Amino acid sequence: MLSGLAREINKIDRLLDYSYLQNNILLPAIRFALEREYVTDYEFKILEMAIRKKIIRAKDLEIIFSGKSPSEISRIIRRLKEKKMLMPSKEKARKYVIRFENNYLLRAIIEVLDKEGFLPIPVDK
Repeated sequence: MLSGLAREINKIDRLLDYSYLQNNILLPAIRFALEREYVTDYEFKILEMAIRKKIIRAKDLEIIFSGKSPSEISRIIRRLKEKKMLMPSKEKARKYVIRFENNYLLRAIIEVLDKEGFLPIPVDK
């Protein structure tokens, strides 16, 4: 029983390590979503930036959307907020963090967590 408890505590420790979480759970999840065409290439790039930087601003997206006006970038952010893929880091903030409430992103997270052995019962495919 104690060895099982130690395994579960080790899993929690790994999830609390952002480097592990980023490289083994979050980035593979959005790659999974891209491969299944749950997200577009641009959405993937934005989400990837949000994972790597933890918090993004509209100005950060100018790298991805060179030539687009700030208002166009704001519309893109608004669409991602509506799709529940991004959310403000604080209420009414203009800084954003990734959000996995979107059904397709949540599916991808569950798939990766299963692959990494975090789910007690394998997910049916």
